[in-house]
Amino acid sequence: MKTIIQFVVLVVLHQLLARDAYAADGEATDRSVKMFLGDSVCQRSIQEDIKSEMDDTCTVKGDNQYAILARKLDALNKNISDLSLKLSTKPEPVPGVCPRGYVYYQPERFCYQFHGDCKSWPQARQICLQEGADLISLKESNFNFFMDLARSTTSECSSVWVGTTDVASEGQWSWLNGVRVTASFWAPGQPDNWANKENCGDLAGFFDYKLNDEDCRTKLRYICSV
Repeated sequence: MKTIIQFVVLVVLHQLLARDAYAADGEATDRSVKMFLGDSVCQRSIQEDIKSEMDDTCTVKGDNQYAILARKLDALNKNISDLSLKLSTKPEPVPGVCPRGYVYYQPERFCYQFHGDCKSWPQARQICLQEGADLISLKESNFNFFMDLARSTTSECSSVWVGTTDVASEGQWSWLNGVRVTASFWAPGQPDNWANKENCGDLAGFFDYKLNDEDCRTKLRYICSV
């Protein structure tokens, strides 16, 4: 919320400065504008002989007013651009503020939830999406952690769905975040697309929780992350 308020304030200031800059550009008077020395633009202008220093203020002639306002406008444009990027970027989860039921994974600053109920891959993904998450995309730095997590708990469906599939292009396995699956994650001989119907990825209990391709309709446990 604070970032949004800052963004709105900067946009309003941008409009006001733009108006003054255009007005200054069209004036030919010698009127002066006073600015405090603490103003960084004012200080730079003194150094560049655009302004003169007197007492605790500096002044600028009317024909230089546009240049000063233009500098301020450029600086404000950069601030607006930076804040726009922050607003468009998905915020990182804050420790202790994960969605209900989720656990904060400190090493890589995201939240996850291990679901013990058994669902098909499409069902599991739908549940993750309803929670504002998705099936987890793994990488080398966390693969062993989640393998161990899957190994440490058991249920009637021992294997665990994760966020990879080759439905879009047979044999081209990518995580849901778009990153290609690391070859070393696969169990020996996998993926094999057995019976030409295995298009979803799981950490397979019968492969000591290495990655395996499985029929997407099989009901397994699953891990969501956000």
